[in-house]
Amino acid sequence: MERGDEQRRQAVLEAAWHVFAEHGFARGQLTAISERCHVSTATIYKLFPGKEQLFLAAFEFALRQFDGVATAAEATADPVEALYLAARSYADLLNRRSTRQLMRQQIAQNTPAAGPGRAAGNAVRAKVEGFFIPLLERCARAGLIEAAHVYRAHALIAGFIEHQTLTFGLVIDETKSAQFSGDDLARDAVRAALLAYGQQTDAVLAPLRQLA
Repeated sequence: MERGDEQRRQAVLEAAWHVFAEHGFARGQLTAISERCHVSTATIYKLFPGKEQLFLAAFEFALRQFDGVATAAEATADPVEALYLAARSYADLLNRRSTRQLMRQQIAQNTPAAGPGRAAGNAVRAKVEGFFIPLLERCARAGLIEAAHVYRAHALIAGFIEHQTLTFGLVIDETKSAQFSGDDLARDAVRAALLAYGQQTDAVLAPLRQLA
């Protein structure tokens, strides 16, 4: 792909993310995306085979922020601090109004289970799992959690964060972000996982005190 095409592709993805977040997949129009990014609909069709492919690509575009955080976490010597960085990044993504709006639109429009909403959900789960599992395996190698419980620890952290962000945004008030500190949420999620699946030794309790 030529450089100009790649720049246009990035512009289309950013515009699509905002349009789909505001209107959902069914009502999100390519004309609105075109107007927002100043790229013709003909060019958009050249870059993406169809609307569903564009939707999924836009969702992947939003998830790319994890890549930079994953690199930073991998470079962090302390496995607990690395896990905290990951948890904070996930909490920030889910507490964005645009993310909640996109999720709300899929629920409100009753997107079929096999449709783009389901595919986007699968993409999120795969990305998040690939984000957290290596960090939790580091914790296991450091003796902080039991290796057999790495995936359960991941489910606890992800579920803890999703409950406090998506549930708040979808059920309680669509116009507001949850009134909590992202730092506190990330620390609480990591602390809960270490307490639930840690080996309760000084090696575990010491980093927990640092997260307090």
